[in-house]
Amino acid sequence: MSNLEIADHFGYEIQSEQLVEECAELIQAINKYRRARGTGQPTALSEEAAFGNLIEEIADVESMLEQIKYLLKIPQEMIDAIKEVKTERIRI
Repeated sequence: MSNLEIADHFGYEIQSEQLVEECAELIQAINKYRRARGTGQPTALSEEAAFGNLIEEIADVESMLEQIKYLLKIPQEMIDAIKEVKTERIRI
């Protein structure tokens, strides 16, 4: 089953809840990776394992974002235009 077929099967409500969960897991993975690299409270997780988990969570969030964009019919061009405006704000 493809990513978009999964989106069609479950629909926006369920997949938006899943996106929130995946974002929370990404936040946790970012913090674990920082800790594994020696920033903050130590963790027993190796840097390599924490990095692998970070990559996995990024993939999960990207997958869910793809589904949400598809379900809400948000064109990539619209997102790219907003990203460009925000990037221009940062450039000094």
